[in-house]
Amino acid sequence: MKFSLFLLLTTCLLCLDIQAQTDSSHGESDGGYVVVSTMPVFSGGDDVKFVQYVVSYVKENTPQLKKSAVKGNVFIQFTIETDSSVSTASIVPGKGINPTIDQSVIDAVKKSRWSPGTLNGKATRAKRTMRITFS
Repeated sequence: MKFSLFLLLTTCLLCLDIQAQTDSSHGESDGGYVVVSTMPVFSGGDDVKFVQYVVSYVKENTPQLKKSAVKGNVFIQFTIETDSSVSTASIVPGKGINPTIDQSVIDAVKKSRWSPGTLNGKATRAKRTMRITFS
């Protein structure tokens, strides 16, 4: 009897542990869902249009770029809210060009608008990480 009860409790605990691991793989990670049913879409088009928007914004608003040709990649991570705004944006550590350009990229991303991502048919926060290339 004791062994049956022990086996039953162990089985229940294992099932709960498996369920918790499954839920966390689709859950929030640092303020936004990493896996969503439908990814957010930039209001100006696809991801290529988004990168073009950011590069254009940075070139127009950063005097340093007007004086010299800057080349390189900036990796930015940001969270898209259910209201289509961007709530957080930061450069991935060690993945920027220089502080002035990095800040201009952050400013551009924060001003962008998106259609929100969805999870189980409901609008939800979503986190994106993207590479912006300056050539």
